[in-house]
Amino acid sequence: MTLIQYSARYFPFEVSTSLGLTCFSNVKIESNVKIGKGLLSNIDVFVSHDFQIGHFSFVGLGIKLIEGKTIGRNFMLGTRAILLPNFSLADNVYDGADEVVTKNIANSLVVIGIPTVPQ
Repeated sequence: MTLIQYSARYFPFEVSTSLGLTCFSNVKIESNVKIGKGLLSNIDVFVSHDFQIGHFSFVGLGIKLIEGKTIGRNFMLGTRAILLPNFSLADNVYDGADEVVTKNIANSLVVIGIPTVPQ
């Protein structure tokens, strides 16, 4: 099942999705984005071009994913987190609310702070 709410905007010919994509209102997904199955995207989310998002992931309220990254499987980005260009998240990463990711984050970590610090 794929659910895209009325005010979610994406480019269906340039966005690749799997089963289980759920996007709530005011979600914008730009071109050349690959989304794995089981993604839940909250409201006010922006996904820039050239992104790859793994399976079974959660993107919180007000997230900004900016320019060409790979995000692993089973991740969670907290409310209003920002993933800056040229950095990526590995599998099983949990990023707290209001975080700014400024470097690559390795597998199975919880990160908090500005800039993010593994805990």
